Amino acid sequence: MAPKIKYPPFDLQLSDAVLHLHVVTDSDLAHMCAVTEEDVFEPGCPWVFPWIQADDRALSTAQFQWGLRATNKPEDWKLSFAAYLDGEFIGSIDMRAEQFQKRRCIETGSYLLRRFQGQGLGKRMRAIVAAYAFDYLGAREMRTAWHELNKASGGVSKALGYEVVGHTAFGEDDRPEVHARLVPENFIGCPNLNVAGHTPELMSFLDAHPTP
Repeated sequence: MAPKIKYPPFDLQLSDAVLHLHVVTDSDLAHMCAVTEEDVFEPGCPWVFPWIQADDRALSTAQFQWGLRATNKPEDWKLSFAAYLDGEFIGSIDMRAEQFQKRRCIETGSYLLRRFQGQGLGKRMRAIVAAYAFDYLGAREMRTAWHELNKASGGVSKALGYEVVGHTAFGEDDRPEVHARLVPENFIGCPNLNVAGHTPELMSFLDAHPTP
């Protein structure tokens, strides 16, 4: 009998009293591949994600998620989570790290469907991930960035405890981005965090072994 191959991130589930997050599986792709620019952004928004405007958006979204499974390795990984409210898909957030065992730094990026914006759900989603990163993975800092005109994203970051550390121009169109950093002592916390599937196999997969 052929050995059963297990992908440790698939067992990981994070939640609080309102939201449920789990690492993206093929069952989530129908929701993610159907997301359009209008589902996330107001008309004329200057910080639209380039990938959401692609002609082959649905296929490239699926291929990107499949590619993560093929290329993730302890020294360079990215976990993409699907977020649900009462069983309904509302958005996605990812965690990225390089040389995590040495740097203990995780970067995040996220989007929330427009009809769920303005309800504090984006803040909850990001707080869940930050709490998991600090309390379970042993991260020492979180990093994020947003378009300088995206006041909502910047407001959420600052409400969570992020501090601005710099500005850059990003992409072919030199979009102005704000960069921010969050450390455990400034984090507002995440009440009622529930974690399932945080296994020794996952810790090894992410090179998140306890520091001396």
